[in-house]
Amino acid sequence: GFLDAERAYQWGILNKLVPAENLEAEVRGLCSQMLKSPPITQWINKRNMRHALDSNLETTAVLTSNAAYILGQSEDAKEARNALLERRDPVFKGV
Repeated sequence: GFLDAERAYQWGILNKLVPAENLEAEVRGLCSQMLKSPPITQWINKRNMRHALDSNLETTAVLTSNAAYILGQSEDAKEARNALLERRDPVFKGV
């Protein structure tokens, strides 16, 4: 009945294992990366994670696919691409 981290990693449920002594630094690094993403991306990803808790895999896959398309068309996505090409920090507006 119990699923430990190692087994979850082997099954592909987790994408990384981190030793306990490195966990806080790893979480801070991930948070730092997330804060660089557009606000609309953060909002939709949080929404999808909440829905995934009560949904089956198929529904979650559809939500994720739809979100990827919508986010790819957003003004913030265009700004992110332009900023990358122009080697500057993006200025996100949340749209």
